[in-house]
Amino acid sequence: MFVLTIIGVIALLFGIYALVEKVKKITFDKYGYESFEPSTASVVAVGYYFLYFGWGFFEGALKNHGDILNGIILMIIGAVLVGIMFLAALKSMQFSFMGFVYVLFEFGIYIPVAFVGLFIVLLLIAALSDTRPVWVVNND
Repeated sequence: MFVLTIIGVIALLFGIYALVEKVKKITFDKYGYESFEPSTASVVAVGYYFLYFGWGFFEGALKNHGDILNGIILMIIGAVLVGIMFLAALKSMQFSFMGFVYVLFEFGIYIPVAFVGLFIVLLLIAALSDTRPVWVVNND
């Protein structure tokens, strides 16, 4: 069963990749818009991080009766970043309905990509940090 699960996940990832490539071709041919660009993905990912961590700060402040303003500010910054990129992509697609659907699909794909990317960056920082064990010399 485990092997079937792995095969299913690989087939799902391949299907998503094929769909992304098809959407890229359609958006470039029809609108002249290059979707799934790394620059767009990085700005949207940062916006998603602000939204996610802002919500965490907001929720933690509500539980501890603290200041909720920090979380709200982070969520506003994230919403502005994602919103600006969304409107820029929609403008490139001439504000059409199918353009709206393609941009929603693109930004939906960016959500898991952003958080997998954050996990990979954190792993790289941990692996390349060159930490060494601390030895206790005097244990008084």
